[in-house]
Amino acid sequence: MSSVVAAGSVFGHGAASTAIVVKLTRTLMIIPSRWAFPSGVLARGRWGPTRPHVVRSAPTCSNLPVFIVWFLVAVSLNTVGLIPQSWHPGLSVLAQFMIATALAAIVSRPR
Repeated sequence: MSSVVAAGSVFGHGAASTAIVVKLTRTLMIIPSRWAFPSGVLARGRWGPTRPHVVRSAPTCSNLPVFIVWFLVAVSLNTVGLIPQSWHPGLSVLAQFMIATALAAIVSRPR
């Protein structure tokens, strides 16, 4: 996410906002894809018409990355109005700080 914000910011605030929306939309697609393609089926190579007798395992919450769950919680709280508008500027500054920290960690990680 941080690299998308950085790349979009090069072209201005409007481009950064669009880049963030596109990236979040792609990130949210993890949810239906985890249910459409259970991890065990693809990992064992049993997908496709060659083995029609394969029974797919039911998707579980353990297949869902934790950051997606917290993202959905935050979006839901904001949508129903439980996060006051007065918090938005502070949360925006916090988000920018966290993105900058993530970028710094990526750049300075040992190789």
